[in-house]
Amino acid sequence: METGTLGLNVLWQQADVVTRGVALMLLVMSVASWYVMLDKLLRLALFRLRSGKLLAAFWARRHSKMACSNWARAAPGLK
Repeated sequence: METGTLGLNVLWQQADVVTRGVALMLLVMSVASWYVMLDKLLRLALFRLRSGKLLAAFWARRHSKMACSNWARAAPGLK
C-alpha cells in the first residue's frame, strides 16, 4: 500500500460495505438534488414566460371576476 496516494479509486478499493453504501447514497442524493434544482429552474423559466400572457389577459378584462375566470385559458400552467 502506498501511503501518499489519495483518490476515489484508493478509497473504493479499501472501503468496507458501510463506506461503499454511504458513498453510493451520497451519489444518489447528489443526483436527486441536481434533478430538483434543474426542474425548479425550468418551471420558473416557463412561468416567467407565461406571466406576460396572464397579466395581459387580466388587465384586458373590465371586471375582476371575468379576469379570474379567463386565467386558465391565458396560462394553463398557472393555477
